[in-house]
Amino acid sequence: MLFAGMAEAAWKDYIKNIEITESDINIERPAMQAVAYLCVTLKNNGDRKISNLNFELKYYDKDDNLIKRAIVKNTLNKAIMPGESQKYKIRLKGSIIDIEHAQYPYERSADIDTFDAKIIHARLAS
Repeated sequence: MLFAGMAEAAWKDYIKNIEITESDINIERPAMQAVAYLCVTLKNNGDRKISNLNFELKYYDKDDNLIKRAIVKNTLNKAIMPGESQKYKIRLKGSIIDIEHAQYPYERSADIDTFDAKIIHARLAS
């Protein structure tokens, strides 16, 4: 149990070493429906390799009212080495049927004015 607590503390402390240097939401419109991507550049300012991250995304309208809050898990397809920056393009899940679990509010995309991306969990490589 002691080791489990230490592992949890390690990733919580390490989140401070991960910097979001750029972030944007890009919408692509293939044949039938729109697809949203979180385009983010991350910099690892620490001394350990990061194998995966979870983000919290919050979308706001022009009056700063929260439209949607979503969690995006297991986002990295390539680890970030210490001292390096990586760019990622992460597809945000969405469904007209299951709006509650969508990672982007496709049904209200015209209302979105700003968004916040925050790292809430980091998985460190061994």
